[in-house]
Amino acid sequence: MALFTFVVACHAECRVAKVSDFGFDPEDSTEIIQRALDSGVGTLVFDRQSGPWVTRPLIARSNMEIVFEDGVELVAKRGEFHGLRDFLFCVDCVTNVVLRGLGKKGGTFRMWKRDYQDLSKYTKSEWRHTLYLRSVENVIVENMTFKSSGGDGVAFGARGDRNCRNVVFRRCVFDDNHRQGISICSGENVLIEDCVLSNTKGTPPEAGIDFEPDRSEECLSNITLRNVLSINNAGNGADVYPVQMRDFSTPVSIILENFRSIGNRSGVFVCANDRIESGHVLGKVEFRNCLFAGSRDSGLTLRGLPKGAMDIAFRDCVVSNCAPGKAVADVVMNTEQARQGYPDGIDFGSLTVYQPKDREWFRCGQGCFGPRPLNVTGNVNVIKPDGRAECHQLDDAWRNNAFPLIGDGNMPPQRLPLPRADEIEVIDCRPGEMAELAPVFTCYHPGIYVFFAEKAGPCRLFVGQYAPAPGRKATEGDIQIVKAGGAGRRWKMKMPGFDGGDVVFDAPARGFYVMTLPTGKNRARVYKASVPVALYFPSMFQIVAGENQKPFTVWFENPGDKDFLLLANGDNSYYRYMAEIRAPSGGIAFKGDNQADANIIVSGRAGEAERGLWSATFGPTEKPHYSWINIDISGAPPVIFLSKEKRWTTIKPNNVSEHKETR
Repeated sequence: MALFTFVVACHAECRVAKVSDFGFDPEDSTEIIQRALDSGVGTLVFDRQSGPWVTRPLIARSNMEIVFEDGVELVAKRGEFHGLRDFLFCVDCVTNVVLRGLGKKGGTFRMWKRDYQDLSKYTKSEWRHTLYLRSVENVIVENMTFKSSGGDGVAFGARGDRNCRNVVFRRCVFDDNHRQGISICSGENVLIEDCVLSNTKGTPPEAGIDFEPDRSEECLSNITLRNVLSINNAGNGADVYPVQMRDFSTPVSIILENFRSIGNRSGVFVCANDRIESGHVLGKVEFRNCLFAGSRDSGLTLRGLPKGAMDIAFRDCVVSNCAPGKAVADVVMNTEQARQGYPDGIDFGSLTVYQPKDREWFRCGQGCFGPRPLNVTGNVNVIKPDGRAECHQLDDAWRNNAFPLIGDGNMPPQRLPLPRADEIEVIDCRPGEMAELAPVFTCYHPGIYVFFAEKAGPCRLFVGQYAPAPGRKATEGDIQIVKAGGAGRRWKMKMPGFDGGDVVFDAPARGFYVMTLPTGKNRARVYKASVPVALYFPSMFQIVAGENQKPFTVWFENPGDKDFLLLANGDNSYYRYMAEIRAPSGGIAFKGDNQADANIIVSGRAGEAERGLWSATFGPTEKPHYSWINIDISGAPPVIFLSKEKRWTTIKPNNVSEHKETR
């Protein structure tokens, strides 16, 4: 109410001006518009001219109402906006601003998304927003369209701990934007009402709206979406992703009321964080009378919401006709990693699910260490394609069936760090040569590898990627290498495409180097290497796949002085595979598949299990869906070797033996 009082008072005292009072240039009105914005008038009207108002980046001022006559457009000057953060209209650290469109069409901010996506002309960026709000207070935006940005239609940001406060968007359209319709990184007391978020496509996440702070001091507090339609976005209808926030951050409080997500990848995606024991972001996200319909994948995707993290509630919501033709469940729940514990604190209320095919309505994917959740509740009414209704009361019996325990329900051994360089002996049966590595692809998440350079000098790796579906483009991005420990210089090299290519890294010193391969929708692999290479497990599982769905063998070492555990998981048995785990002596520790149990576990007690090099072979079963496997390891060194001929073994410091392994 204080904002409206200010605007009325200001208008009574300050004059109204048209932008054309300052001039008009159909080719470039930047200086004209900026002079008008800097003039101090109370109300500035973008009036109709012979064409749109063409401009380079603009900066707003405080205490101003900006009005667009019906159908008037503010258009980015074509060929400009080469800066990575060139915004069409920047509202930075100002207060008391109204941006309003008049009439049926209102006003429009328009950019040239497809121009910016042409990397032969523009540097890659996802931040060329049409409207950028940073650390603003008392802002109202009504009856406006934000279209074809090189980033977000609108983005909320912050300087330090100064968040965007008291912001209202009403009757606005966010269409054809590159990254998001709306990104809220920082917001307090925000209302988005009677708006449309549509056709976002360009770079992930590609959501209608994304709640995702960049830093723990930013906040998502008292935010309401009411009567908002999110439709035909390449990503999800809405993402709630406060993974950078912690328990000392302002608790999350978001309400989506009468929110309709139609024809998006997933209706909504919610993830708190990947933290294991403590420090989880607090608060609550509530969905009231919402519709999640026609999604290409599941209607609801919930991940990384362990006990103690923010709560999620659904009140009188509907999931309808999602993932037609697919076996995927209508509601999918996962952890960010097995050690995090199952999602908890989720109330589905009286959720109704209309299924396009007869299938399970709910699936919890990767199993979790620790006990089952106690506070996943609700009464879910599932309507089958033939009209039959199934009622599911989410009680103890349902939870016992829906959340399979890993092992005895206890937490596994602690993860171990990499050994020191002076604790390493390299075993190399092909010195100076490139050795073939196990045909293992990492997929969906960036693949993390570690290799060991015995001395300063070149390390050669042949790296490539594979598209599991035809027609996909090669993933663009950089291979990143950093010395183990994360401190110091980072090296970047271009990721080879489908044909693969040599990556030569000139190691500055002896030691471990961590390498991350981008994956995206494709799968990435190290085919050959001149140095020992392993999959690296510093904090969580890795998703791996065999080449052309064939068997593959990897190796891991048990030093014998700690409890160890190897876990393989096929997404709650949906992805079927066989496994054969052999001890160093050749004895079989496990042989079978994951049909009866989603999780295959091989463990050993300190001093009891065989010391030395173990092998693990994975492959297809008679059942379908051998596609990928989650693998995790703890209690042993956090690596799985991709070659038996090029690897390392852990020894006591300053006691390097003459051990060599023959082929």
